[in-house]
Amino acid sequence: MKERSFSHQQASDLLATAAKLEAASIETSESRLSLQELREAADAAGIDPKWVDAALETSKRPKPAGTHWGIPLGVERTVVIPGEVDEDLWGRMVQTIRSRLNQKGTVESIGRTHRWSNNQREVIVEPAGENTVIHVRNDWSGAVKVFSWMSIGFAGGAGLFGLLGYLLEPEVLITAGIFATVALVYSLVAWVVYPAQKKTAERKVDALAEELTDLAVGPTRSPAAYRAPAEPAEEGAGILTDTDGFSSAEDSETRNRVRTT
Repeated sequence: MKERSFSHQQASDLLATAAKLEAASIETSESRLSLQELREAADAAGIDPKWVDAALETSKRPKPAGTHWGIPLGVERTVVIPGEVDEDLWGRMVQTIRSRLNQKGTVESIGRTHRWSNNQREVIVEPAGENTVIHVRNDWSGAVKVFSWMSIGFAGGAGLFGLLGYLLEPEVLITAGIFATVALVYSLVAWVVYPAQKKTAERKVDALAEELTDLAVGPTRSPAAYRAPAEPAEEGAGILTDTDGFSSAEDSETRNRVRTT
């Protein structure tokens, strides 16, 4: 009978689930492991101990600001990868970000710290000792505060005009009604629309953070396939044409058929 095998991702998921089940089965808190014991356990399970240090660094990262009057201000994910992100890898990360979010954004680098941003979205890559920290954010705090304060302002105006209409001129009640309607619209946007979009934003941020992590630590990290040659070997080399993919002179007839179909 053929022995069952598992992919690296499946093995990681199984080990993580087994660790949670084992921890839940322990009724007392007396059993504790040192950091060195954790590294040794990871090594025995076929996991590079450096990932234990990366996971520990991730757990220390502060959580982003949560809410404003109960309204979520955005979502953020932070991951730690071993090693540093050089210019080649950062260039591929930018391509991935633009492809995933369908936004060009603004790119800037200061030393080993890199940043991509566009409106409410931001990706920051910064060194942390021998590791690199990747922050992926979707922040709509500015819009939430504007809509929430505007709703309160218009609600106050509606109350004031309503009082004036009641005491002085009934026609002023129309203005009070307009202000009340605007206040209601702003309230719906602040307290309904933005909270509803949080789960969707979390999925997108999680997917992007995972994709950037895979790009940074995966087997295709070598940038050779992503760089054009420094100097073309001959005229036209390194330039993508509609005939790329055919390399021999014997394929000329095939190339001609491709152009005509």
